[in-house]
Formats: sequence, C-alpha cells, structure tokens
Amino acid sequence: MRYGVPPDAIMVYILIGYWPGETEADWLYRQAQLRAFGARPYPMPYVRTPATVGFQRWCVGAYDKRIPWAQWQAAGYRPEGVYARQEDGRDRDQTALPLWQQGSLATPTEPEAFGAAAGEEDADAE
Repeated sequence: MRYGVPPDAIMVYILIGYWPGETEADWLYRQAQLRAFGARPYPMPYVRTPATVGFQRWCVGAYDKRIPWAQWQAAGYRPEGVYARQEDGRDRDQTALPLWQQGSLATPTEPEAFGAAAGEEDADAE
C-alpha cells in the first residue's frame, strides 16, 4: 500500500455475548467480514463464558485462519486439544516401527538372557 494504513495493521473490536438472542453464527459472520477486509478481529466478551473466551482466543491467536470453529469447539477451545485429536496422517500402506508405537517407550522390556536359549536346547538334546 502506497498511502494510508494497511488493513492488517487495523484491529477491530467485536463485542460478543451482549445482545439477547445473539448466536455463534453472528460472531462468525462478523469475524469473517473483518478477515475478508484484511483487518484483525478482536472479540471482547461482554459475559465471560467458556464459549466467548474460547472465541476470543480463537481469533486473537489467529487460529481462525487454520482451524475451523467446530474443530476448535470440539477441542475444548484450546489449541493443544486440536492437535491431540488430529488423526494419524500416514498412508495406510505404511507401518509404524515398533520402537515408536504409542506406549512402547513407557514400558521397557527386559532383554532375554543370551545363554538361556542355548542352555535349553542343549538340555533337550541330551
């Protein structure tokens, strides 16, 4: 931009949770309009509920650019929950190495004794 303020430098406050009958669809519409313009939405919860605070975190952290709202809700309004719930992205033809399977490092196994197997075979031969 040659003159003026670039849209990304504009932060617009959105009051959420104030109007009676206001829905999450209303919040999403206002957020989408501001993102389409290029501005940064900043939701301000009038009543602090898990949903309003989660929506605020979703927008301010710019998670709305890469994580859908429904997925954010399902994760408990936290980014850690979103990434923990993602499915394994490997091809189904690939197999995991036993060393890296979930829980394999938490329960170490004892190595077999080197001479135990040989001693049993000698006893059977006699």
